[in-house]
Amino acid sequence: MIKKSKVIALILAATMSCSLFVPCVSAAETTEFATREYIVSEFVQSVGRNTLDESEAVLDMFSDSAKISAEYKEDISRAVVGGILKGYEDRTIRPTESVSRIEAMVMLARCVPELDASGDVIEFTDVPEWAKEEIEYLSKAGLVKGYGDGTMGADDFITIEQVGLLVERSDEALRTVNPGDSF
Repeated sequence: MIKKSKVIALILAATMSCSLFVPCVSAAETTEFATREYIVSEFVQSVGRNTLDESEAVLDMFSDSAKISAEYKEDISRAVVGGILKGYEDRTIRPTESVSRIEAMVMLARCVPELDASGDVIEFTDVPEWAKEEIEYLSKAGLVKGYGDGTMGADDFITIEQVGLLVERSDEALRTVNPGDSF
């Protein structure tokens, strides 16, 4: 009888131990990174609300403009005309590629030149020289907080969730949404 109860206890312990591993899915496996066309569209629709001119003809200057999804073309053309999106030296904009956090922050800084940037600067250790001015501006305005360890994850890809947070913070800072408008 004792043998039987030990075997049952062992089976139950093994079953319970195995069940602990099933729900443990890494956040990296479920994280969806934002594409350049998505980020630009979100920033233009939120922050640039009808303040940017549009001309799809400007997209012809980029060799990969045919890769832009139809739903994003107007917003991307507004971003190019408005100086938010400048493209790469090889005359591409790489619309469907994931974007680093630093690239997204620089685009956001170009979208919100009229923020109250009177707060304290957060000194991030991983910001490249070419982006320091924009990141300082966004940190003074309270839009960029980083990871809390002195870094902002400059080379990490930005997620859709993080883009949403930036849009939310910039809407609040610019007061572009009136209470009740979103209902």
